Amino acid sequence: MAEGFIQPKESGLPNTPEPEIVGEEYLKELVDRNMVLVARKRKSDGGVKECLIHDLFLDLSIILSKADKFFEICSESNIHSLSNPQRLSLLCSETSSKSSLKTNQSSTRSLFLMFEKMYSKDVLKIFQSVQVLHLGRHTSIQDWSCNFEAMTFLKYLRVNTRNSLEFLCRSIWSLSNLETLDILCFDKTYISNEFWKLRQLRHVYLGLGRLSLNTDENGTIMWNLQTLYSMSLDTVAAFLFRNGRFPNLRKLGLWLDTNAKKSFSWHELLMSLHHLSNVRKLKLHCCRSDFSLDAKMFPSNLAKITFVICKMNSSSMKALAQLQNLQVLKLVEGTIPESLDVATGDFPKLEVFKMERMHVETWMSAKGAMPVLRYLLVKKCYELRALPEELWSLTTLSEVDVVEPSDELANSLQHVKVNDNCDLTISYRSN
Repeated sequence: MAEGFIQPKESGLPNTPEPEIVGEEYLKELVDRNMVLVARKRKSDGGVKECLIHDLFLDLSIILSKADKFFEICSESNIHSLSNPQRLSLLCSETSSKSSLKTNQSSTRSLFLMFEKMYSKDVLKIFQSVQVLHLGRHTSIQDWSCNFEAMTFLKYLRVNTRNSLEFLCRSIWSLSNLETLDILCFDKTYISNEFWKLRQLRHVYLGLGRLSLNTDENGTIMWNLQTLYSMSLDTVAAFLFRNGRFPNLRKLGLWLDTNAKKSFSWHELLMSLHHLSNVRKLKLHCCRSDFSLDAKMFPSNLAKITFVICKMNSSSMKALAQLQNLQVLKLVEGTIPESLDVATGDFPKLEVFKMERMHVETWMSAKGAMPVLRYLLVKKCYELRALPEELWSLTTLSEVDVVEPSDELANSLQHVKVNDNCDLTISYRSN
């Protein structure tokens, strides 16, 4: 999208698909033509999670792209033949590239810095016309203080920072065309009214960082925002949700700081989520508390929910079981203090169920529970003794992965009768 391969949605035209959906279709077509190979698929919907390209096709693409000044990959060996391509990936040190980079790489629209752990701010001054700036996972810029003001065309920004996110963001607010902000950071930060200036934002990713916003007195509505991952669930966030400030949000990550002193009710804050009618994917971090969930808390169209560090009592599990459109449920690093009991009719549309590093001893399931389940992952749940017998009678169940089971669970799995259409894989802890 940021590079112009996918055109933005035209306003006023009914039933026009979002650019993200168009992009998925383009990728599917490339896969169908064997031009792109699928490395991993999403269990939830079968979509592409990771992809790669064949070596021979990659070499051919690089040669043709360089001839057309479409894309160049520069390493230590070929940096001296660098031209002024539309897309540039630097796999060499800044010292090597300085002598070859032109004073103004005016034709370069996409820049990928992948080599050094730290580049100086002088590198960005050469690339003022880029629309895409992507730094590798272990790559950063020495000083962000005065780099973005002139990069007015920037639509996609992916960076890493060990500094305060608030300090980094001071140089971002002038990017009025920014659509995707992907920052790998680790701290909680408060962001001022200037966040609301970026009205073209569609996707915000903050790694392990947490966004804390204010209300914005102008009442700005972020019409384009689809992904917000993640932010602190506090009274301000609840106010924004209730007042429709993110009407088209589809994917949301939230942190609940249950150790903080609070003058509010967790139940009240969580009830604000049902105002987000378009949210389909929700991830809740740090839910270790004594509150109980209620089915009315969640958006009606919610299809996937992940809980991290959660304490799921029986009433909370029952609330999740009543969500009529829930297709994927993932529980990570939490506790189910009572038996996991799933009754007839519970989780009517659940297709994928994952439990990772959960403290749970027993799991009981009635006939007719999870009727359309097709994939189950039980990973490092060392206290779980057995899987329910009714599980194996599900005709929809096609794959069960059990990773590092307890001895009791491993022994019980040796005696189950698995249907012909179901693959059971048990992976043991390596010594």
